[in-house]
Amino acid sequence: MLFGDHPVMITALLTPFDDSGEVDHHAIAEHVDYLAARNVDGLLACGTTGEGAALTDDEVVRITTTAAAAARGREVRVIAHVGRVATRTTVRLAQRTIDGGADAVAAVVPYYDPLTAEQIAGHYLALIRAADPVPVYAYNIPQRTGNDLQADGLDELACRGLAGIKDSTHSMSRFLQYLDAARRCAAAGYPLQVFTGADALAAVSIAAGGTGSVNALGNARPELFGELKRAFAAGHQDQAGRVGEKIAALGEELSAGPFLRNLKQATAAALAAVGVTYPTALRAPAT
Repeated sequence: MLFGDHPVMITALLTPFDDSGEVDHHAIAEHVDYLAARNVDGLLACGTTGEGAALTDDEVVRITTTAAAAARGREVRVIAHVGRVATRTTVRLAQRTIDGGADAVAAVVPYYDPLTAEQIAGHYLALIRAADPVPVYAYNIPQRTGNDLQADGLDELACRGLAGIKDSTHSMSRFLQYLDAARRCAAAGYPLQVFTGADALAAVSIAAGGTGSVNALGNARPELFGELKRAFAAGHQDQAGRVGEKIAALGEELSAGPFLRNLKQATAAALAAVGVTYPTALRAPAT
């Protein structure tokens, strides 16, 4: 397993762009150092928060390599998001990011074309085979992809090697279905980690038995998720609930306007406090 003790806090890493619109690798390294010093458990590079769909494959590889180099020697694992429309391109990108130092790979459910459950399963099984022995995580965000990985599809994938899932459906009922699948898999000898991708549901999801949180807000406020982790580790459920409310309130605040732009600005402000310059531009056409 890539991660052991629960709960696990993973930051869905932003991607900074310089004045010419190119990836700012120096800012990535500085940001990773900032997050590692605040005890995050992992980084998900080039996902939705990292504007992964707007990045070329070469950029994904270089970002992963930069993040992995910055995290080396720290207790931080780097997961590269490699999800693409086609299975072939997803597999090739996964292999390249693994060569670049990724500890694991994650892939969003393939998007654009409508897919059957069998086609989605086939996609992940091909990725699992190609990445072996590196862990593979599924990432379900149907409101963006148009396709949905149902809970009953996890059993076969887990027994074939799927390490876990990031659930960004923002549905607690779906999250509980994934937890039920994880319990079935564990009973059969196939551990499956279930992460919430909804920051506002971090506390309640972990309290329900989830592995942890893959969060966007941790880019700017990693200490909140560290506080949440410590509260659960100490068995202080009430305190964890209060921290969860702080996280939800911050999410609402940053959602007053374009969320990603506001998050980059909040991250830049946090890094400026420790003497780091972090650019806030988004890649066009996003603004």
